[in-house]
Amino acid sequence: MSLDNVLAVAGASHGNMVTLGIGLVFSIILMAFASNLIAKSLNKYPIIQWVGLLVILFVAIEMLIKGTPDIENSVHIDNLFPFFVFLISLLFIFVHQRYATPVNEARIK
Repeated sequence: MSLDNVLAVAGASHGNMVTLGIGLVFSIILMAFASNLIAKSLNKYPIIQWVGLLVILFVAIEMLIKGTPDIENSVHIDNLFPFFVFLISLLFIFVHQRYATPVNEARIK
């Protein structure tokens, strides 16, 4: 189980130990039994990894803002900062998908 899984489950649980425990157990089961299916899905639909990155980024920023009173008091308008970072990241993903050139695998070998 990777660190991003632990951080995502910890952020989503909002301090509830039962939710944290269930999420960690479910995550371990998914990694053990569904890892092959997940790898095939990632190869077939590469946008899934960007969605996962955005979810982790959103949860991490939300944890930073809600866990630090100084930052929470300095960000106004109901703490829209995580949402704006989420939108900017989404824009980056679409620009990257549009303009990034794929690697020619024949040249690598």
